[in-house]
Amino acid sequence: MDERMRFVIEVERGEHTVSDLCRIYRVSRETGYVWLRRYRDSGVEGLRDLGRAPVRHPNQRAEAVEQAVVALRRAHMRWGPRKLKRVLERERPQQAWPAAGTMGEMLAREGLVVPRKRRRRVPPYNEPFAAANAPTGCGASLSKVGFEPAMAPGSIR
Repeated sequence: MDERMRFVIEVERGEHTVSDLCRIYRVSRETGYVWLRRYRDSGVEGLRDLGRAPVRHPNQRAEAVEQAVVALRRAHMRWGPRKLKRVLERERPQQAWPAAGTMGEMLAREGLVVPRKRRRRVPPYNEPFAAANAPTGCGASLSKVGFEPAMAPGSIR
């Protein structure tokens, strides 16, 4: 803020050109002219930093739409976002309603969503398969080719 004020005062004195002062203060000429314009429009207050937050949010839903969704959900706590959307579209077809997923996010923000119960992870049960992988008692085994008897054909045991 002080640097900007000094810059503007030096420009007003007229001892240096704006380009020279921009080089001295190590700012671009565009920034220097922005400071001058803001000072001439708003005075010293114009030299303060402006907020960086956006002025408008294009995807923000209207408050009335959100209130209608939340009110219907409070009246019917077992209805999910898809049913809420269908009912609202049937009751007020001229109104543009958000997607069911967006309605679900609205309900979650309001604390109206009960999360599903998480399934418990159980370690795999491999006992029945251990017996299948064990060698058989009849002497037969599996090879890469297929099933081979343990004894040569024609041999007697």
